[in-house]
Amino acid sequence: MKKRYLQHIVVTFILALGMGGLNLYAQQSNSSSEQTHVALPSNTEGVSINKIRTLMVEIEGNMELNEDVRKKLLKQYKDSLYQLALSKQQKIEVEDLKRYIAAAPEEIKKYQEELLELQKPDTKNQPLPVDISGYATSKEVEVRLAKEQGDLLELKNKLSDIEAEIINIQSRPEKIQLNIIEAKKKLEKYGHNLKAGALEGENPIESNGRITLLKARQRAKTDEIIKLEQELLSHDLNKELLVAASEVFTIKVSNQEVLVKALEDMANKLRYKEVQQAKYAAKKAERESIGKHPAVMELAEENSGLSVELVKVTERISTISPKREILSGHINQFNLDYDNAKKQIEIAGGMDKVLVEILLDQRRRLPDLRQSLKTSKELGEEITATRLNRFRLYEQIKTISNTRQEAARIMSKKVQGSLFDENRNNIESEIVKLLDKKRELLNQLDTTYGSLLKSLGQLHSELNQYIEKAQIYAAFMDEQLMWVPSSPAIKMATWNKLISSFNWLVSPDNLKELGNASLKVFTNSPVLSGISLLLTFWLLFTRAKLKKELEEVSNNIWRISTDHFKYTILALLLTALSAIPFPFFLGFISWQLLKMEGAVEFVKACGFGLLFTCFFLVSFQFFRAVCYKKGLGESHFKWKKTTLKILRNNLFWLLVIVSTTSFFTTLVEYQSNSDFRDSLGRLSFIIGMVAFAVFIKRLINPKKGIFENIILANPNGWLSRMTWLWYPAAILLPISLAGLAAFGYYYVAYQLGLKLLQTLWILFGAVIAYYLGIRWFYIRERKLALEQALERRRAAATKSATGETTETAEVSLPQFEEPVVNLSAVKEQTRNLLRFFIGFSAVIGIWIIWAAVLPALNVLNKIYLWQHTVVVDGSPTQQWVTLFHLILCLAVGIITAVAAKNLPGVLEISILQNLPIQMGSRYAITSISQYILIIIGLLFISKILGVNWSQLGWLFAALSVGIGFGLQEIVANFVCGIVLFVERPIRVGDIVTVSDVSGIVTKIKIRATTITNWDRQEYVVPNKEFITGRILNWTLSNSINRFSIDVGIAYGSDVEHARELLLEIANEHSEVLKDPAPFAMFQKFGDSTLNMVLRCYLPNLDKRLATMHEIQTAIHSKFKEAGIEIAFPQRDIHVKNSDNFVKESKEQLFRDE
Repeated sequence: MKKRYLQHIVVTFILALGMGGLNLYAQQSNSSSEQTHVALPSNTEGVSINKIRTLMVEIEGNMELNEDVRKKLLKQYKDSLYQLALSKQQKIEVEDLKRYIAAAPEEIKKYQEELLELQKPDTKNQPLPVDISGYATSKEVEVRLAKEQGDLLELKNKLSDIEAEIINIQSRPEKIQLNIIEAKKKLEKYGHNLKAGALEGENPIESNGRITLLKARQRAKTDEIIKLEQELLSHDLNKELLVAASEVFTIKVSNQEVLVKALEDMANKLRYKEVQQAKYAAKKAERESIGKHPAVMELAEENSGLSVELVKVTERISTISPKREILSGHINQFNLDYDNAKKQIEIAGGMDKVLVEILLDQRRRLPDLRQSLKTSKELGEEITATRLNRFRLYEQIKTISNTRQEAARIMSKKVQGSLFDENRNNIESEIVKLLDKKRELLNQLDTTYGSLLKSLGQLHSELNQYIEKAQIYAAFMDEQLMWVPSSPAIKMATWNKLISSFNWLVSPDNLKELGNASLKVFTNSPVLSGISLLLTFWLLFTRAKLKKELEEVSNNIWRISTDHFKYTILALLLTALSAIPFPFFLGFISWQLLKMEGAVEFVKACGFGLLFTCFFLVSFQFFRAVCYKKGLGESHFKWKKTTLKILRNNLFWLLVIVSTTSFFTTLVEYQSNSDFRDSLGRLSFIIGMVAFAVFIKRLINPKKGIFENIILANPNGWLSRMTWLWYPAAILLPISLAGLAAFGYYYVAYQLGLKLLQTLWILFGAVIAYYLGIRWFYIRERKLALEQALERRRAAATKSATGETTETAEVSLPQFEEPVVNLSAVKEQTRNLLRFFIGFSAVIGIWIIWAAVLPALNVLNKIYLWQHTVVVDGSPTQQWVTLFHLILCLAVGIITAVAAKNLPGVLEISILQNLPIQMGSRYAITSISQYILIIIGLLFISKILGVNWSQLGWLFAALSVGIGFGLQEIVANFVCGIVLFVERPIRVGDIVTVSDVSGIVTKIKIRATTITNWDRQEYVVPNKEFITGRILNWTLSNSINRFSIDVGIAYGSDVEHARELLLEIANEHSEVLKDPAPFAMFQKFGDSTLNMVLRCYLPNLDKRLATMHEIQTAIHSKFKEAGIEIAFPQRDIHVKNSDNFVKESKEQLFRDE
């Protein structure tokens, strides 16, 4: 029967698709001896494969033809050959279809007979399809079970193929009809072109090629029509055969599942029996070991522990099979509902009222997948732990593989050598016996762990499949239910339904059930209920104290000396505690009602209503608490008092209305009567949306709302100029949802309302997170500003103590002020970065929320741009780059740019200011961090766009050539800039000399470095100069520097006394270092002076010129007081007698002439 089924499936696919012509053409092209004789219509006679091949040979040998004409004719003849091959293939398929039509009734009859055989009472009612008795051990059953599970998987795959084929052929007749109509149109077109004959200006050879192609196409199209008509005739038989096969394999799958289930139960029973026997034996051995040697007792205890572990693992295996059955049933039900829904939509041509009700009911009954996702994660962790346990067992088994050797080791380690030989032999014998039992238990436990791993893997796989199917079905229902009316518009009948819903709500039976359930909450869990009540009352009675503590905390943040971020965290905690009393109690009650077993529908619905109301209360109560006087908003976030007053005045009434309407809306949403949803639920939803609209109107009113001051301060800002757009849009959003609900689109409005509420929660959270970040940065900025102020004060005090005067300062070395943190720039950068990241995170969260509801947001993933190759599991796979990826790249680029721009301020205020490093090092760290961030952003973008760097080697090679010739200097400077950042031969603030320019390094960029000379001129030096050239860095590793002062005294002065005066002047100056000490010497005899030199060392270059000025002034004063003359150049001039000099000069002049 399996062979017949496979043959049928193959034939069905071939006949349905009919796509074998291309291969036949290839075979015919390679066989020159094949001849084809087909009876043709009169207008296609004379067209044959051999004749066309002869014509092709003639065309190729005709040198008189134009090359373009030759290519055109050869292409036409090749196309003609393909059409003739296709025609032959279609004739073969027609014959196959005829044979299939003749044989199908017999095949159907065989399936029907097999179905009757399977449906016989004695066959249907027997417990198992085959006998499974006679198995003694669980291993034997597991071997059989593995085989039967493989057969079950094979049967399921076959049944799935048949069902898929049934679905595929449902719409096949309509497609065949359309194909026949299209084929006849083309056939008519070919006939018309043939009747037209040769075209104007066309020579006979070209005309023959064109006509041959038309005839070949006409023949192929004629045979295609015949084949399509024959396939249409076979459709009903084909469908009947597939349905019969489906029924047979459905019963086979069911029988095989019964067999597998029975084998699993038997394996579990035998396994449990075996482990119980092993446990009994181990416990017995443990009891018998009491009073014996400690080594024997220890081994017996280990074996007993292994037997207990074996029982636990076996019991865990037995709990998995029922869960798999439940999951399998859910998966099958999902598939059935999904297929039925698609069929009904296809048959009805869209959604109708009945189908909407069915899908709505199924959507509401769809399980919450959060618990399933949690269970899937736990299963994954359990599988990992089981693998580790099995590895542990493997190590133990390997250790005691030789029990005699292990027994000898235990004897030498734990058994004393003074025992008699007989006692030692007895102990060793018992140890060997226990080790053999331990090895047996370990092997058994290892096998059981293997079974557990297999069962856990199957359960994990089926659970993930269940989650995937549920998500697919939920997405399908959401897509179908979106933008279709789910209920009639509000009219008089709605008010009648409202009265019925109120009667249902306050009916004595429902109230009695709710009262009994509430009483059970306290009787079933008295301790937990008592604790929750005590906590609720404690929180209620301490609210006033919490507010008082909140005010006391706010008093600590006004002084910079006591301000700390921990007070803001404490205020946040106090605010949350003051907001949760009622929500906490309602949440506890709802949790107890929802987990109560056997509760009626009304009680469960009340549980859901209270749970949803709890979420409302906790969010709005918390935001109200933020607005307390001297609370988080006023004291810590610095919100304006007018804003806080507006929020306090409006949040209370909104809280009362929305919490009430949300309870009723959710209550009726989780019960089965649609009339109650369309009346009480819908009207409650509309009231809630109207309340939201009023709240938004009061909150964001441009003249009286929270944006009033911003608009007045920035009348030309976008907020002020776009008031006409955002103000009405914000109010109309909840109003439009209320309108949708009123006109019958309640399901759509309800879903969008939930998303709107989630969006508000995200925005509230983003606001709190933003102001917490601002608060933290504000504290850091205050501390940094205080440190800078104290540093300036210390510098001023030091300057005053040294007695430095204005006149002295004017002749000092031009000071380089080490770059300090620009607080205004840091403040702006941190706020920009914080605002951007929190805003971007909020946008991403809102996108995730709304993308599941609005298909317009998901459509970006369906706009394909290009493909790229990725390697998945070792094999290359083509993946699409969509418009969504392009937008994602744009977002990553913006994030990278904003982060790189604002990173220095954030690093400075959060990390670098706390580290003991100089400002030059900080500058290098922030610069390198910026470049790394940019590179990471580019790598992310290239990854998203599918750029494979390994495939761009040719591009890099070409670029390297271009870089080598045209951009070598730029690249060299770029690389040298990186070297400067890493090696740091110069730093910001260093004093350097490059060529003939000296100055202070003020900027180091990736291409060039800026040096400011003593005239305050900026000198831009390419980075290559610092790496390949020679530079003088005065302050690289040590800022100590030396200067020399040359002094010339008159001949006859006391040289030794002058030297002592020079050293005295140097030692008295506060800036001159004592180590190394100043040095003075008589250097040489000058033309008119005795040359002395004084060499002094300074700690840095800050006051070099001022110190030189002061020391030289002191030398002048001291030498003057000591009577030592500072000499100046002298010359002796000898003047001859003037008369003789004139006379001699004249005589000399005459001689020269």
